[in-house]
Amino acid sequence: MNRNQMNLYELLAHNTKIDILVVETFQQGVEAQQIFKYLKVSSLLLSEFRAEKFDNLRSYKDELFQIFHSLDEYYFSQKFITLIIPSSTSQQPLPAKNLRQPIVINFGDQLNIESFKDRLVKTGYKNSGVVQNRGEFSLHLHKLDIFPINSNYPYRISLSSNSEVEEIREFSPFTQLRLDSDEVEKIIIAPATFSLSDKRYQEIEEDIEDFYPNSLYPDVSSYGLWFLKDDEMFSISNKAISYYSNLPLSKQLYDIELEEVQRKRQTYQKSNIILDNLSIGDYIVHQEHGVGIFESITKEYIGGGIREFIKIRYFGDNHLLVPIDKLDLLSRYISATGKVPQVDRLGKGGFSKRSSKVREKLSEIAQYIVELSAKRKVIKAPKINQINLSDIRRSAGFRYTDDQIKAIDEILQNLSKGYPMDNLLIGDVGFGKTEVAINILYTVIKNGFQVAFIVPTTLLAKQHYNTVLDRLKNRDIQIAHVDSLIA
Repeated sequence: MNRNQMNLYELLAHNTKIDILVVETFQQGVEAQQIFKYLKVSSLLLSEFRAEKFDNLRSYKDELFQIFHSLDEYYFSQKFITLIIPSSTSQQPLPAKNLRQPIVINFGDQLNIESFKDRLVKTGYKNSGVVQNRGEFSLHLHKLDIFPINSNYPYRISLSSNSEVEEIREFSPFTQLRLDSDEVEKIIIAPATFSLSDKRYQEIEEDIEDFYPNSLYPDVSSYGLWFLKDDEMFSISNKAISYYSNLPLSKQLYDIELEEVQRKRQTYQKSNIILDNLSIGDYIVHQEHGVGIFESITKEYIGGGIREFIKIRYFGDNHLLVPIDKLDLLSRYISATGKVPQVDRLGKGGFSKRSSKVREKLSEIAQYIVELSAKRKVIKAPKINQINLSDIRRSAGFRYTDDQIKAIDEILQNLSKGYPMDNLLIGDVGFGKTEVAINILYTVIKNGFQVAFIVPTTLLAKQHYNTVLDRLKNRDIQIAHVDSLIA
């Protein structure tokens, strides 16, 4: 028990109530929770949230989901709870209770499908084909799959022909198969963003479009948090606030053995394999046993019940059965050259040894990248301001993909931070990487800088010169072509 913990222990032991406890770091919050747990005083710890104002919040999705889930417990609990907030999180706008009203679905409810779908989208849920992550939903003919941000498992809601809720069950985000759990009478779906009226939702979207006229994601999920009004934000002004590092000094020293605080939220490792897409003969990789060949999905009688397994063949006609709920242990074999892989031997440890060598090399590369990144942070670089790119995009002659839009947004955001950066953009031939580059170089030029567009071959230099010349014609930009054949 350290000194801060002793101070907090003595304060709480004398029945002092703390509404808000501000800690410097998340780790300090974990230390504080140990004292609350020891004294059986209820507390909730928010995650750290280090976004800069007006950042695109899509990359902070997981942190925000955890923060919103904890805030909901705090808002709707019937008992007194101390909220522990890291300093970085306390300085950010957070939604007030009136913006965290959940959606409730009961067995027997009749859903207006289009209205319900619209409501989910406006509360921040993403309509996806396969539900594997929190904040996703998928609507089929007589089935609704949804993964609430406040749940450990997604739910499958079976609907009758007139859209009445007939059954609610949990299912696995890995296998997409129903779990062996009881039916659920009702589910509570916490907003992935905010519960707003249609009018207020529209106002925020218009504010975002005005503020980010050339943003590729001008929506509430990306920027809505920055446009909340004062009465829509969590306020600590009328609460008893204490600072963990500045509590009154304890009058005594305490030697108490504290338990580790277990985090409640369960995390998933997402598999890149979907069972329906597997074909007999596909090469797949097991995390421990290496490369094998998919043979079938088989049922085996294990421990008094029937279980499904993925059957994988290894060298020497040996087989491995992997439980279908352990799909995250498997991944597709991907070859950069198209070469057929050598199947591993079970129990020989060859794959483990190769993996260990690769991990060592990756560790060296990671260390180099960390050191290089640290050096970049102390070097000043020009800040590139975003400009209106709508005209450039209209003249492309095609509609940008979501991935192109995301790549442009992320690169421009990094260029605006004032220190050297680089981005690695990967895509097959014809997937639009050059168009992304044109958006970036045009923005940099309009900020008053020159751009060197470097390519590996003379042929590519000529091709890209003609492309850029065509895309940026009549824009008062001087474009030159230099290669080994041109002085």
